[in-house]
Amino acid sequence: MDEKEFSDESARNDFFDREYSMYEEFQRLCYKFMANWALDEKNFDWDTYILMQNHGAPTRILDWTDGALISLHFAIKDVDAERKENEGKEEKNPRVYVLNPYSERLRQKTDESEEIQEKTVKRWKDFVKNHPGSKLNEEEWEEAYLPSEEEDRKEIDIPEPPLLLLSPHLTPRLGSQRTRMILFGKDPFWFKNNKEESFLQEIEIDRLQCERLLVELKDCGITESVIFPDLDGLGREIAQYWKVLFKDYKQKREKKGKGD
Repeated sequence: MDEKEFSDESARNDFFDREYSMYEEFQRLCYKFMANWALDEKNFDWDTYILMQNHGAPTRILDWTDGALISLHFAIKDVDAERKENEGKEEKNPRVYVLNPYSERLRQKTDESEEIQEKTVKRWKDFVKNHPGSKLNEEEWEEAYLPSEEEDRKEIDIPEPPLLLLSPHLTPRLGSQRTRMILFGKDPFWFKNNKEESFLQEIEIDRLQCERLLVELKDCGITESVIFPDLDGLGREIAQYWKVLFKDYKQKREKKGKGD
């Protein structure tokens, strides 16, 4: 949905209803894949939502990392594929966005904002009192951000500003990626509308240098199999390495042909 569509209340409610349906379905079906995991029952709702994001399901979560070289890898690793997909269109340089999570200004606009402190926190306490059998905690107002059904949203609506999460590393992949997360509220365009703020900086990468940078990242120990510690990650790493080797081989053959 674009910004105009999302501003329509009916369309927005439909979006959140569909999200809750997917969330419930993921929770219903995920157990068979988690037999060896010791997930905390108390945090099951949070953990499953984070796992949804990490395994490709649509969520309001945006992955960040506290590893600068890891973020660079994510920004440039698919540039070659995107170039082929967008052939004939104007090519854009990849970008790395740097967020200062300790910025006082950022806190003032998110969890310390008037909306959160004067509305969400108070409404959450009322919501907990109205649902005594639900085992909810009055202090854990952040749960208002989780997917919820329409009846619950009438009592405690999803807040507007995003929520910064120091997310648990539930899986080796999350740990390897040094994952932090941002959970968007009702405004998925919040960062776009705050891009001029000092807590958010943009670094543009020359797309013509991405192949060289991938090789240098490999020399620094940042590769697909490090960030995705499984056979799929290793396979992608070898495929990337093959492209570099094959290109180098072609260049050497071309030089030799010119020399002959």
